[in-house]
Amino acid sequence: MLTTPKPTRGQTGEYNSSPYFRPIDGRRTSSSRGGMLERELFYRARLGSTFAREFETLWGEVDKACERKSEELMYPPMRTALQYACDVLADMKLPAFRVDYASQQRLTGEAPVGPGLALQLKDSSEMHWTRALVTVEAKPDVEQDPFKHDKAEPSSFITWNHFCESSALVLRARPRCYLLGLGAYGDTLRFWRCDQSSVMFTEAFEYMAQPELVLEFLYASSVFSGGTMGLDTTVAPGAYDVGDLEILASSCRFASASGILGKNMNLRAVDLLSESAVISVPMCDVDDRLSGNYSPGGDVQVVPNTAKSGASEEETVERYISVGPALFTSPSLFGRGTRTWLAVRASVLNSERGRVELADFVVIKETWRHADRLPESAIYAKVHAAGPVFGVARARRGVDLDKGEPQSTHLTWAERLNKFYGKEQYSLRIHQRIVIESIGIPLSQFRSSRELVEATRDAMKGE
Repeated sequence: MLTTPKPTRGQTGEYNSSPYFRPIDGRRTSSSRGGMLERELFYRARLGSTFAREFETLWGEVDKACERKSEELMYPPMRTALQYACDVLADMKLPAFRVDYASQQRLTGEAPVGPGLALQLKDSSEMHWTRALVTVEAKPDVEQDPFKHDKAEPSSFITWNHFCESSALVLRARPRCYLLGLGAYGDTLRFWRCDQSSVMFTEAFEYMAQPELVLEFLYASSVFSGGTMGLDTTVAPGAYDVGDLEILASSCRFASASGILGKNMNLRAVDLLSESAVISVPMCDVDDRLSGNYSPGGDVQVVPNTAKSGASEEETVERYISVGPALFTSPSLFGRGTRTWLAVRASVLNSERGRVELADFVVIKETWRHADRLPESAIYAKVHAAGPVFGVARARRGVDLDKGEPQSTHLTWAERLNKFYGKEQYSLRIHQRIVIESIGIPLSQFRSSRELVEATRDAMKGE
């Protein structure tokens, strides 16, 4: 069943819609025979009994450390067991992962809210836990379980708040569609998944009695996500394939000198490459949503050009290169999850012009919008329908990244939860990306009191 924990003191907004998820376990239902058979066939075909027994032995050391009531002692054997499992799965032609210690890593100026372990792609240069694919935490006492006895309300607000804070930092660090993790509390363990609508915890189980569930989690999370583990594949970190690095560097210098970027954004070439990203914006046919005639709740959909036969990737996707890291990322665990970049089209960097002009810059903005609300691109279209409106940004176009696919990772799981409940309890959110042509200078960077007053006047006049 599903239940909903109430927000802790000081939490607001959509913390109130964070469900606790108890999946159906085949071993505990009338169809237990079928559930056990499927699991047995799974291991015989893919993992093998030797692997399962070795993993169970390694995982048993976690239980011994737990008996000593030491969180620090739980992590070394847990890391050993998880790394063994990842290595065996890699031998089965699955993506190779490494398990890093994360408990000693701290963000500058941040409280020690990080998990104990973090899973990364084995060859990834990412080192900090905020950029992990999967986070792992351990507590030696079952009383520290955020939902002890599978109750609806958090039983340990300290652990629950720690989870919310660390998960928000992970979601903020790099573009994601969802985040996975697991937590061991005493001799029990839970898996969890969170997106911009909700966070779901599985029913607790005794990990020594059912260690194979940890293997299933690692296997399924890798296989059914293509090794991405929830990362947004439409944003590729690092602009290492940029045709002309000097043009990208000059773009950064130009934007910094113009006040668009802070003066401390004059990055070295090597840092600029690693901090920038390649952002894909699918091309779409113009329809009622983009022309401003869309009404919330309607059946109109944006149809990607990929539906046209014979279309090449260049004809179906626009690629932009961000000038450095994101300008803004939302600090909230739930909600719109807004993220913005200053960017230029990749074709500009690959051109023979040799320079970037102000007109080449755009702002790429992405949000997880309510499915029943008007897309931001349609709002801009309505505002400018009768002609340009002073003081209002101009949007080139916007697109929903789900492409109308009901199982897309660019949709939150709200509909699945609402179907389970039988009522509209959670808000479905759609991942939208919009290209904005208007480039502004932050008001905080005004150079004189007159400039501040004029900017404030223009903002009021634009209303």
